[in-house]
Amino acid sequence: MNTLAALLLGLCLWAQAGPAGRGVEDPLEGTVWKMRFKADSWLPLSKADRIRFENGMFESFEGVSYGFSPTGYEFHRIEGATVWISTQTNADGETTRWRGVRRGDQMEGLFIWVFSDGRA
Repeated sequence: MNTLAALLLGLCLWAQAGPAGRGVEDPLEGTVWKMRFKADSWLPLSKADRIRFENGMFESFEGVSYGFSPTGYEFHRIEGATVWISTQTNADGETTRWRGVRRGDQMEGLFIWVFSDGRA
């Protein structure tokens, strides 16, 4: 497989609702974030997107148009921050991998799109 290329994301708060309890309080639950790519992108995604955390699922609004359905996500609290990950796969065998760190009303992270032939 080729070396994975990562795009840095700058995520800024778009809207936020209170977290819904699922046993452990989830600080991401019920939030929607507007994101933009910091670097120019060669990916078919536009340079802006919104992501949502709702009912234990992660969704990229733009990703849905490329066949990436909402999927579960994991989060951990580390030193006052919330670190989360999610992986999505579409019917074409492409995978998106998302990682983020939320600190208060700010978030930043990585996004990797791996195509069915292994290119990233």
